[in-house]
Amino acid sequence: MRNRNTFTDIINEQIEEECEKRRRKSESRRLKWKHETCDITKYTIGTNKKIIGDFINAQYVNDDLTIRLTSSSPDLNFDLMQLSNQADLSDGQEKDSNDTDESDYTSSFFSFDNQLSDSEDNADEPPNSLLSDEPLHFFTHLSTNSVCTEFLNLLRDSQISKQQSKGILSFIRHLLPEPNKMPLTMESLLITLNIKNHFIKRTVCTLCRKEMRNNQTICDTCGSAELKHTARIYDTDFSTLVSSIVSRLLPEIISYNLLLHLDGVGLCKSTNLKMWMCSTSIIELPPHIRGRRHNMPLVSIYIGHTEPNINLWLGSSFAMLKCLKEKAFHVESVHSVLTTSFNLVYYGVIGDCPALKMILNMIEHTGYYCCFYCKLKDHHDRRYRKRQYPYVEPVILRDEKSVFSDSRTAEAKGKNTFGHLGRSILQDILDVPLPKAVLCDYTHVTLLRHFKDVVKTVSFSLSPAVRKRIDYELRQQAFPHFFNRKLRGIEDFSHIKASELKNLLLYGFLPHFFTFLRVEQAAFIGLFICGIRCLHSERPFGDQTSAIADQLLKAYYQQHASYFQGIENFVLHLHQHYSQIYNLHGSLSTINTFAQEDLMGYVSRNRNGTRFFGDLITYYYNIDFYLKNSVEEVSSSNGPMDSTTFTQNNVQHPEIIKYHQEQ
Repeated sequence: MRNRNTFTDIINEQIEEECEKRRRKSESRRLKWKHETCDITKYTIGTNKKIIGDFINAQYVNDDLTIRLTSSSPDLNFDLMQLSNQADLSDGQEKDSNDTDESDYTSSFFSFDNQLSDSEDNADEPPNSLLSDEPLHFFTHLSTNSVCTEFLNLLRDSQISKQQSKGILSFIRHLLPEPNKMPLTMESLLITLNIKNHFIKRTVCTLCRKEMRNNQTICDTCGSAELKHTARIYDTDFSTLVSSIVSRLLPEIISYNLLLHLDGVGLCKSTNLKMWMCSTSIIELPPHIRGRRHNMPLVSIYIGHTEPNINLWLGSSFAMLKCLKEKAFHVESVHSVLTTSFNLVYYGVIGDCPALKMILNMIEHTGYYCCFYCKLKDHHDRRYRKRQYPYVEPVILRDEKSVFSDSRTAEAKGKNTFGHLGRSILQDILDVPLPKAVLCDYTHVTLLRHFKDVVKTVSFSLSPAVRKRIDYELRQQAFPHFFNRKLRGIEDFSHIKASELKNLLLYGFLPHFFTFLRVEQAAFIGLFICGIRCLHSERPFGDQTSAIADQLLKAYYQQHASYFQGIENFVLHLHQHYSQIYNLHGSLSTINTFAQEDLMGYVSRNRNGTRFFGDLITYYYNIDFYLKNSVEEVSSSNGPMDSTTFTQNNVQHPEIIKYHQEQ
């Protein structure tokens, strides 16, 4: 058996030899590392019967060997395990520096019990997520799972890019004592937390409508294909998303009716790159949680330079939705061990006019018979060079039979048949027949289009001094804190939000504009505002609410040409059907797209950089969806006091118990 001096000499020789090899390799590859000579200044020998002869090329039986290395340079600490794996390699057998991670040079404290059993390649990462519940290292009680989850929360709250996230993760890992179970890369961190990819990527050519390889940028079968003709589609694993949401919200849901939403948003102005998204919302959820971002599962995302072909984009996704409707879901609640079975019901579709005409396969608003609810034929007004929709009574309403026959005729003849261009992809999955399943979105129709045009027309008729006075009064208007947004001035209309227009319509327009308008004009606009306010709430006049609102809006529509010229457009005509929508689906405050627009904005901004928009958007959505579903809901106290602070038998506060019982 060798003595301790011999052992120390062997260790020194091995380390000096390896240091020289690394120094030569670093100089040859022009690495910017400037380290000083490393030597052993301290070592400790414990008690454990181990054979470590493979490491020192000698049979040496000693107790638990734990060695602490310190270097004359604070930037350099060598891992003896790495030296042992490479000590017998010749120069031609050395590993490439590209395969060596930066963190291999940061070990300052380790045990031979853990290190000698693993090779360098296998010691980088835990084999799977089974280790996530173990402590991060020997000197903390925090589990790897909780630390990684909090780290992801920090990254997402800070909106840090993927490249910066890698650097921060590497820096944090270097600060931790060795050994630790902190993942080396973001990919391994996601694997450790078992974060799943809920998207299936497809690359398609918009010219020939064929799928390409995902690494292709231009279709090789179309001679005239360009980069703008390539689109990327990200279909979701919808059943997994719905099951996760239902499992988390199971106590809140009784039945499961889904409302489809379709809309598009621009991603890049310079290249006209757009993102179209199809999502769903669960109608039976309480209003305060129905519109939360992670309670609305996505169906599919389309990213391209042209408007998507609806069958090419949503054909496979809707086939999946149809299959899901035919079988029952079995979901286990996260709050209990109970398993619940339920069926999906597809209630309808909501969106703005361009999105609805696309998914309904109808003519756009510049063509004849474009209304989703009736067969009104518009006319082209040469004075304003656009289509106008004057008031007509009575109108021929569409019904289930006419929609089916007209769409089938248009599909067979290949031409416009009362506005239909063919069958709609919705006819195969909706449980409510068309056109009853179509929900007109008052966010776009009323607020962002018609009312905005009315305010601009009225303000342009006023003098600049009056406009400035109105702007000042609008900005000074006080609202309760739960309104979230204040009123904007007229000069800021190019950046106004739909929620700000809603406050102006319901509360601000008449009080601030009444003084500067003619009495007849103010009364005329009052018809429109009163009609919308009736439909915006829950039946203020009982069963007569929809009839009263219908009379107000029809009177406004009928006399509109007498007060405003050139804005009898399609969105004005849709107000003629608002009472019908109100009777079928409810008040305007509950069937709008405020929540879906928020989801669209959140998803479209969920990226960093100028390339690979789709991959980044889906990458961050997977992380955020996991973080949301990993949060445990904290139930509030159902009594007068906090259960963690007081008890019902606390005699020091009898007045609280007495007051609570009297209420």
